Amino acid sequence: MRRKTRKMSLTCVHVLYILVLTTLIPSSTQNGLEFNEYFFVAEGEPPGTLVGIVGGAGLAPPFSSLLQPNGQDEREIKDRFNVNLDNGEIRTKVILDREERINQPFVFILLPDNPESAVRVEIKLTDINDNNPTFQNRTKQLKISENAPVNMKIALGSVTDKDLGNNSTQKCEIISGNIDGAFSLDTKQSGSFDTLVDLIINKQLDYETTQHYNLVVRASDGGDPVRTGDLNVQIEILDQNDHQPIFNQSRYSALIPENATVGTSVLQVYATDLDSGDNGRIRYSLVKQGDPEEHFIINPVTGEITVNKPLDYETHPKYILVVKAEDQGLNKQPASVSLEIYLKNINELPANISLQFLQSARIPENVQNGTSVARISISDPDSPNDRNVDVSVSLIGGNGVFGLSTKDNVVYLIVVSKPPDREITPHYNLSIIATDSGTPPLRATKSFTIYIDDINDNKPKFTQDVYRANITEVANPGTSVFQVTAQDPDDGNNAKITYRILEHRSTQYEWFQIDNMTGLITTKMNIDCEVNPHPSLVILALDGGNPPQSSSATVEVSVNDVNDNQPQFENSFYSAVVPENKAVGSCVLTIKASDPECGKSAPVKYQQSGNSNLQQDFFVNENSGQICISSTLDYEKINSYNFLVEARDLDGFKTTAAVKITVTDINDNKPIFDPQSYRVNIEEDFTMGKTILNVQANDEDSNSFGDVLYSIETGNSQSYFHLEQTTGVISLARTLPPGERVYQLTVQATDGDGVESQNPADVVISVIRPNADRPKFEFNQYSFSIQENVRNNTFVGQVQATMSSSSTSIRYQIMSGSQNWFWIDTNGRLYTKGNIDRETKPSVLLNIQAESTGNSIWASAQVNITILDVNDNKPRFSIYGNGIRLPVKEDVMIGTSIYGVHATDIDDGLNGTIRYKLINSPNRIFEIDALSGEIRLKNSLDYETTQEYELQIVAHDQGSPEQQSSTATLTIDVVDVNDNTPVFTKAIYDFNVNESVGMNYKFAHVNATDLDSLHHGGQMSFGFATSPYTKTFGMYPTGELYVKRELDRELQELYIMTAVVTDVGQVRHSASATVRIHILDFNDNRPIFTQSEYHFSIEENQRLGSTVGNIVAQDSDTGINAELKYSITTQQDLFVINPHNGEITTKAVLDREEKSNHELNIEVFDKGKPSLGTSTTVKIVVLDMNDNVPKFERNPPYVESVDENKPKGTQVLQMVAKDPDASENGTVSYLIDPNTTSPEGLKNFIIHPKTGWITTKEVLDYEQKSSYQLVILARDSGSPSMEKNARIEIKVRDDNDEAPLFHASKVTFDVVENSLIRTTVGRVQAHDKDSGENGRVSYYIMSGNVFSLFAVDISSGEIYTIRDIDYEESSSHVLGIKAIDNNIFYPRSNNISVTINVIDVNDNLPVFEKDPIILRTIKENSPIGQVVYTYTAVDRDSDLNGTVEYLIQSETSSGPEPDHGSYFTIDRKSGQLKIANNINYEKVHQVSIIVKAQDRCPYPDEVLESTVTTIIFVIDTNDNYPIFESQTSVRVFEDEVIGYPLLHVIAVDKDSNDDNSGNNLVVYNIVSSNEENYFQLDSTSGLLTISSQLDRERQDRYYLNISAEDHGSPKRTSYKLLNIIVDDVNDNAPQFQNSTYYASVPENSNLGASLITVSATDADIGIFIKLLIVFFIKFLYCYQ
Repeated sequence: MRRKTRKMSLTCVHVLYILVLTTLIPSSTQNGLEFNEYFFVAEGEPPGTLVGIVGGAGLAPPFSSLLQPNGQDEREIKDRFNVNLDNGEIRTKVILDREERINQPFVFILLPDNPESAVRVEIKLTDINDNNPTFQNRTKQLKISENAPVNMKIALGSVTDKDLGNNSTQKCEIISGNIDGAFSLDTKQSGSFDTLVDLIINKQLDYETTQHYNLVVRASDGGDPVRTGDLNVQIEILDQNDHQPIFNQSRYSALIPENATVGTSVLQVYATDLDSGDNGRIRYSLVKQGDPEEHFIINPVTGEITVNKPLDYETHPKYILVVKAEDQGLNKQPASVSLEIYLKNINELPANISLQFLQSARIPENVQNGTSVARISISDPDSPNDRNVDVSVSLIGGNGVFGLSTKDNVVYLIVVSKPPDREITPHYNLSIIATDSGTPPLRATKSFTIYIDDINDNKPKFTQDVYRANITEVANPGTSVFQVTAQDPDDGNNAKITYRILEHRSTQYEWFQIDNMTGLITTKMNIDCEVNPHPSLVILALDGGNPPQSSSATVEVSVNDVNDNQPQFENSFYSAVVPENKAVGSCVLTIKASDPECGKSAPVKYQQSGNSNLQQDFFVNENSGQICISSTLDYEKINSYNFLVEARDLDGFKTTAAVKITVTDINDNKPIFDPQSYRVNIEEDFTMGKTILNVQANDEDSNSFGDVLYSIETGNSQSYFHLEQTTGVISLARTLPPGERVYQLTVQATDGDGVESQNPADVVISVIRPNADRPKFEFNQYSFSIQENVRNNTFVGQVQATMSSSSTSIRYQIMSGSQNWFWIDTNGRLYTKGNIDRETKPSVLLNIQAESTGNSIWASAQVNITILDVNDNKPRFSIYGNGIRLPVKEDVMIGTSIYGVHATDIDDGLNGTIRYKLINSPNRIFEIDALSGEIRLKNSLDYETTQEYELQIVAHDQGSPEQQSSTATLTIDVVDVNDNTPVFTKAIYDFNVNESVGMNYKFAHVNATDLDSLHHGGQMSFGFATSPYTKTFGMYPTGELYVKRELDRELQELYIMTAVVTDVGQVRHSASATVRIHILDFNDNRPIFTQSEYHFSIEENQRLGSTVGNIVAQDSDTGINAELKYSITTQQDLFVINPHNGEITTKAVLDREEKSNHELNIEVFDKGKPSLGTSTTVKIVVLDMNDNVPKFERNPPYVESVDENKPKGTQVLQMVAKDPDASENGTVSYLIDPNTTSPEGLKNFIIHPKTGWITTKEVLDYEQKSSYQLVILARDSGSPSMEKNARIEIKVRDDNDEAPLFHASKVTFDVVENSLIRTTVGRVQAHDKDSGENGRVSYYIMSGNVFSLFAVDISSGEIYTIRDIDYEESSSHVLGIKAIDNNIFYPRSNNISVTINVIDVNDNLPVFEKDPIILRTIKENSPIGQVVYTYTAVDRDSDLNGTVEYLIQSETSSGPEPDHGSYFTIDRKSGQLKIANNINYEKVHQVSIIVKAQDRCPYPDEVLESTVTTIIFVIDTNDNYPIFESQTSVRVFEDEVIGYPLLHVIAVDKDSNDDNSGNNLVVYNIVSSNEENYFQLDSTSGLLTISSQLDRERQDRYYLNISAEDHGSPKRTSYKLLNIIVDDVNDNAPQFQNSTYYASVPENSNLGASLITVSATDADIGIFIKLLIVFFIKFLYCYQ
């Protein structure tokens, strides 16, 4: 069958199975579901039986895994069940037995693939009747006296049936052997499976009728079929007992060695009893009084006495035992005999070694040779009374550091043989070996440890002498550089190392700072590689000793340059003028850029920037920056070079500069005639002044070098012709003579520098007759114009020549000057050919020749063709390549001209007139001057908004019909300036850090943004603002937070600090944010119980779950580390503790009578990892309830006999009942039940209510009544009371008539203690008038022989000792001796009281309670007379022998200044130890006293004494004020830096710090006069430093009230006034009272006359102001 439940969430699973799932489930699910499924299967089913299928409405298979709860064997399920994870089916694997599980179900957990759900499966087994009722034993044998009372119960034990319900035991019955129904059964249930069976006597038994019964008892269950179990009860009926055993000797003795092993036979005693059966079968026993520790045992059957425990002669050299022989009858008859056993001493015990340290087990490592450390006392337990023991003593261990010395071979001193070295061996394990001289010799060993206290004898040692570190020069203040480590082999404060940097200005120490605790070196300020690329620091490590030791190490720091600077040109613009004939390879200009870096990034390389014509004409030397000529310059081709050069460092940072090289012209070109030959015909009547022709020469040079002047060198001797020297026009200067002739002119062209054309022009002028038949042009010169770039064969104009003969044709040809641009047809018409370019030549001069075809007569004319400009050229920018990049700072003022562009257009007129405009101007930031090309800033720049602008600049001409334009790109790089404040990414940062992290641990990072660029303020440095917590936390400039000191959440769990970020621009900006650092708990605190021990009480019989009490533990941690879990570790099943709140409740019903006191060990652990715990003891007292009925010790029947004729008060029988309850509930009183006892019984008997003795109230008469039946009630005193009754039969014995009579009822004897055994003490004698056996008297000690010291001779009545008599054991003894006649049936007797007084001898030493006595409660300065201890020494002797008096035998003290007098006195009588003199801890730490106790025996030789050693540790109290030892005045210059150490304030407290009292731990504070915080005082070290800049002119003296306070209770504080004098430095300039003084001087004033008094003041003091005033006065004199 199956039952399913569903729970709310898997959180419940965590509650129910927290111990299981915490370890077995990898990750807990917080919001899942848990299902429970229950299955039942009958035990005994065959393997493979289906138990059930897991799954259904809640959670269906498949499942991923099967888990078992913690503590359950993993085979519990796997060995018994097959669980199919795929379908959820569960089948049995083996035959199951319910009784094997004891009703415990099988439990396991199935996990599906979805980890947020789980199924808990529980399988319970149902019972079948498979067990028989079973008795504990198959056979039971009983012996029952024949006079056993009717209804008496006899326990037969229990019958067990592990089945349940009707299948368990249902009835028990006697099925056979019950003759005459003598017995019946009584049953009752006990627990779940057991039935208790008692046998009840139904009627009076009769030995004579039936001596044996064989009963068969059967138990049956209620199953079907019924199962049974049998018990065979064999009963033997016992006869009554009437004879006493008799020993074969009246006394026994033996001698055995003390090393007799356990089981060694001592001797055998023997006694006989005339009775038969058990009444005659004797069993032996030893009376414990003589051997309470049972060193000997006796075989109860054979009487053989053997050794039971190891013997010790030194402790107990002799034993006096009483052997008891007792028959086994119902009323047992005893007999006893004395046995004396003597031990023979054997060497079996090694020597005793007593070790006492003289001061402590710790010595300083600088202890002097011969110093005594400890005292060793040797004794031999084999010879405890022998003070001169023969024992050899040796010291093992110590490596020769320690040795032994002795004067008496009893007391040894451990002394220092050579100084120890704690750093080599911090402690020494020593052993004292004492070997006695016995045979064989025995050796004792005592091991101990001596600890060496450290002194400061070692310097700190760095792990390296020289450390090397690297850091970049851009590291911000606070950047980690290196961590040095030094170690000190000393201990404690001597090994506590602090670090500091030695100040030396040549090392740039001020750049760095060091954490004095961790040795972490960080930057203190910005460092500069250019100042010192290799600063070297000297680090000093000091230990905490007094005086401190120190050592140093060097840290060599290499500053790695970070290329944080662009190269910088010396000039932003370079220019040079170079003549065009400068030789190739010549360097015309040197550009220079510097990079203020150090290291590898400093070298600068130069190169051309962008594309230009630089490459073919100039080159830049990349190393020197020289610009040199690479090819021949030609002014006529390029007369100016504009280009950019860049300087680039090795890391790629670059900058640019503009270079302009102007090429100057030299006269390197001669005029060249084009054409060189000219021919022209003129008529002889040619008009004077008229132009004949025009010669033309060109000079490509510039300016005057290109100006051409013409002259006629030859052929004009008659000056007929005139040559215009500037234009080259030749005209007729005078009238020609008639006639034809030819003039040949040589025309020279000369430039402005006088350079002549290499080839002069040849001009041939032919003079012809006016009417000659020849070609004749209409004009000598023609002028035409035509646009450039016209198509070929475009008509230009027409020249025309004519002849008088119309039949002659004329042929035209261009003789020169056409540039291959023109051609002429036969009609003299000019046409274009080729590409005419005005920019190549703006005009051409054509020489046209017209030649007649008949007679080859020609004529010439010149045609000047002007090339008209066409707008065929675009403006050209002087920007090469793809453009230029221009850096502009973002803070440039509006209207500032940032660049000027320039473009040229080789067209003419408006076609070459250029205007500028911007195609784009983002956000209208820029504007351009249309005429000049100057670009200006129209609106503000913002680097953070836009870092780059790309301007498209258009240069367009003014031509028509269509303008030409070019576009240039100008890229403006906005240069960032530091105009933005950094902004933290958060206003408040919350960080968590675990308190367990180590120093320098980085745990968080703050971030900020700065809109500025990295090199212009965008680079940021982080740090903490001034805070008391900066000693605990640090921040690297990168914003990383790290731990500087050990954290303790329990001291402080939240730190609030201010983070500051500062950019690194020229004008720095900063911002702040709040940083909250939460200290996460680490499980570093154990839970602590509020009490070291808990005491609770609870009444017994309370219901399950009753509260006993609550224990409480506290954990200083938090969260899960403070969640506690309580548990009981003591093995028990009575109590349980709530694991969450510590409540202890009962797990079972408590029974005080079973156990009244319980002690539990309780553990509590937190839930941290690792878990920490502690334990405490809980003591529980179970309070009594009256839940027990008194129970008589003896089993019924109760039958006793009493002789007739006994006097009233004769003791008949003592009824003893015990009640296990406590106090009143267990106090039993007795009475005779008046309701059920006959009147005769009430009349004749009485019972003592407390002792239970039944005595006679009347003299009994056998003949009147021979038997009485009494019902005795034993009743406790509880409320309500509980009682138990017992039926008593008292038989009256008939007696002979005369009883033995003593002459007195009492008698007294004396005996000296320590008398020999068998010493006769005295003799008693009684007379019996009867005769024969009735008159023969035997004597017995019936009472009072408590210590079994005495015996009485049975026949003579002589009383003698049978063991040593010890007064201290008892000073007197009262014996009750009975004299009885020997009548077998009714003997008569009489009693006498014998008092034996023991006479004391002085045989006992006074004995102290303990030795040694350690007192740790004596505070220094305790009042004189105060009782610090009371000695108690007990002397068991009497009177003066036992009266003890006390004396101080010796007193020694130790400490820094121990006095030689006595600090204590003792009261001779009371033993009170009192303070006699003032005790000062600062002088004495320990006092050792040997106190003697002696008795007052009147005989001096017999006085006994003993001593006790008392060690008194003086407890320091805080009775000393700290005493200042440092100076009271100090001087300091006013310009000392912050942090400058002024002095160490030192105060000494003479108290100690024992047990961490803090009495001598001094802290320092500035109490007053430091309100403006000019000074800072380290509270621990006392180092006083400057915390704010001093200014003598403001305050020249400070009086600081400094306190030194200890940590004692109450705290003591001392004060000291420190005078700080501020010395002046010359830090103030003199100030005249007036800035201008006016004085008038009469011209006749004498020398030395007073002119004016000027006054100047200087805040400084001393000689500075005086010297300046003198200087000015002298100056004025000189001026005068």
